[in-house]
Amino acid sequence: MQLTRLKRVKKNPVQAHTAKASRLTSAANVSMIMLLETVLGPLWVWLGIKETPSPLTLFGGVLVVGALGFFLYRQADLPALERAGK
Repeated sequence: MQLTRLKRVKKNPVQAHTAKASRLTSAANVSMIMLLETVLGPLWVWLGIKETPSPLTLFGGVLVVGALGFFLYRQADLPALERAGK
């Protein structure tokens, strides 16, 4: 009886780039950017199948994306030692 070989599972290209990029930045940045998946979900549904999100959903998405942009903008201005908390 032959043993069946397991096929290699190919990674999604986005997951592969995320794994490589996460080594080059802090965990806080990675977690903040990964939040975009949840926030931008309704946008993709809106664009893909024309399901219109409610105004509160849009407001919440703008609020989170704006806060993320402000956080990343502020992080870019800080020297590396301050970002590390030292």
